[in-house]
Amino acid sequence: MEPVQSVRSRALCLLRLLPFVLGLAVSTAASAEEMVSLSTSHFDFRFFEEHRKVADNLAARAEEVRKRHCALLPRCDEGPFLVRIARDEKEFLELQPYEAHIDWAAGVAYAELSLVVLRIDKDMLLTLDETFEHEVSHLLLLRILPKRPPRWFIEGLAIHHAGQDLLQKLETVSAAAFADGPLPLDELDESFPSTPGGRELAYAQSGLVVAYMQSRFGSKALANLIAALSNGMRLPDAMTKVLGITLAGFEEDWKGTLSRFAWLKGLTDSWGMWFALTLLFLAALAVRLVRIRRRRALLSEPADADWEYRRQPRQD
Repeated sequence: MEPVQSVRSRALCLLRLLPFVLGLAVSTAASAEEMVSLSTSHFDFRFFEEHRKVADNLAARAEEVRKRHCALLPRCDEGPFLVRIARDEKEFLELQPYEAHIDWAAGVAYAELSLVVLRIDKDMLLTLDETFEHEVSHLLLLRILPKRPPRWFIEGLAIHHAGQDLLQKLETVSAAAFADGPLPLDELDESFPSTPGGRELAYAQSGLVVAYMQSRFGSKALANLIAALSNGMRLPDAMTKVLGITLAGFEEDWKGTLSRFAWLKGLTDSWGMWFALTLLFLAALAVRLVRIRRRRALLSEPADADWEYRRQPRQD
């Protein structure tokens, strides 16, 4: 028989989730009636028939995505995970839990409900496949952690997990690093900037920070760090214990690596771009002049007396 305190804790947990569940049921009833379903071992996709090809593609990759992400985790939630695919912003909001107002994203994950909502019409930096992987990373990570880690770590791990091309984001981060400096990590603990540019910078920086962490300490150390978090440790304490470095020290080390990308700064402003184009033009012009001079030099040389003899059949 369970202790009374344990039973009460579970009851309180269920009561906290009840508004979300009821809100989800009420807000999605109309749309869900028209949706069709496609299931894999751990995922249940709900979508409109016109997007069956999109759902088929996601479902075909879903189990491999889960398996790859689970390799970094001490344990992996079995789901099932519900994935709803919305056609536009209105449906995207309707398919989210009650009182959710995330309208700017192409995808959102609610770990407490094992729910992912994707928006098919949003033209974002990530593809739909990458967005799906990103949100699955959130589900699998947050389902096993008793305490929510800083947002920069959650988002950075998802970017790193999904294999997004971080080099494409270095221009944004390097521009900030040599202007006002990168965003302090403690400002990215709870939330990201509300402006599109600030938000893009925060996502890019988070991905780069976690990528640097993995590159410096290795995948096994990153897995051990997540295992420490799953045991209830806070991220700063877990970094000190597992990685042997304070969060502040790690942040300073990461900032030092940004100097390697200083050359990108010149390409982020119009002067640098025009300077680079001018250099290319001058280089092309110099090559052209050299070729012209060589051609003139060849034309000014005496004709080879045997040239016609070698080119024409010999007459006996």
